[in-house]
Amino acid sequence: MTNLTPLKIFNAHEALRKLCDLAEETTTERYGVVGETEREYLRILEVLPPKPTLTMDNFFWTNTNHYLAEAKDNNGETVIMVGPCSDDSIYCIAPQRVQTKLFPIPSSCLTPTGKRYSLKEINSDY
Repeated sequence: MTNLTPLKIFNAHEALRKLCDLAEETTTERYGVVGETEREYLRILEVLPPKPTLTMDNFFWTNTNHYLAEAKDNNGETVIMVGPCSDDSIYCIAPQRVQTKLFPIPSSCLTPTGKRYSLKEINSDY
């Protein structure tokens, strides 16, 4: 049996959902059957391990995917990831704080939200 990592379990849940959505669309279009796929989906979910919440511990840092990406910390605070530290932490900023500065957060305490930001130069005529 394969080593079931949180990432593999998460990906299995995502793949199952996509397959069921496609099957539902197809059976509804072709045969007018509605809801059969959802019932089967729920039956399969009963035997799958629970869908894990992935933290940055489950990912290898890449600037392309993670630089200026949003995450939630264990307290639910929104932070923006800036770069990896020398230990298993990631430098972050919290834009909602009055004094925003870089601070490290353990990668196991950061859950990516899927949002990303970019820096943009603003031209001004002073």
